[in-house]
Amino acid sequence: MMTRLLVRAAAPLACTALALFSFTGREGRHNAPGYKAAEVQFTCPVDGNQFTSPVTYSYTDFGTTKDLMQKNGEGKFYEHQVHSCPRCHYSGYKQDFEEELTDYQKQAVRRIVRKHKGKIDQVAENLLAAKIHVALGEYPWAQADLYLYASYLLRDKEFRQEERRQYQARAAELLIERPFDESEQGQRAKAQALYLAAELYRRAGKFDHATQTFGDASEIALKPEGLQTLIDQQYALAEQRNDDNTL
Repeated sequence: MMTRLLVRAAAPLACTALALFSFTGREGRHNAPGYKAAEVQFTCPVDGNQFTSPVTYSYTDFGTTKDLMQKNGEGKFYEHQVHSCPRCHYSGYKQDFEEELTDYQKQAVRRIVRKHKGKIDQVAENLLAAKIHVALGEYPWAQADLYLYASYLLRDKEFRQEERRQYQARAAELLIERPFDESEQGQRAKAQALYLAAELYRRAGKFDHATQTFGDASEIALKPEGLQTLIDQQYALAEQRNDDNTL
């Protein structure tokens, strides 16, 4: 069990080490044992609307599920990763609201969000953030995190499991596209990313993709300790065509 200070979730937690970060939040807290968040004021870079939204700044790591979802007690770790302007629905990470957009970029965002009227849920915020990031010039593969978070948010939603599997499959596709360098750290991160992609494919019922990708992960010589055991266990489930999405 480990307590962490949090910076932007700019890449899947499975693939990068979290940098240390601290800040002083405004009053108003959303805390559970081992989890701390604070209400922070945001200014929307599209329409100038000011609002507050909770931001996680520390949590206790109780390990992960087999799809590398953090277990953090009663906190709202994934609920607080993406923020959304309640007026225009511009959505993104905390630092996305600190960037200045050109008029052209604002128009690009408005074309994406204009279909959304009224309140949207946190899953929709993640999907909007992914589309906005691509419209503003980011690589599509860099949005794997957001589809992954959307799937985590649906973990306990009984009647949205098919939707969850769609996001898992999309996250898997993008994880495979992500480039990694040949350094030891890069290869370890690649092995984790491929394992995660394979496990997401398995959960989505795409078993041929899963077994192939588990094999690709297994072939990487430099892997984090214990990852090969996990690959072997989940590969066996994929071969059995087991799409258990609760592990």
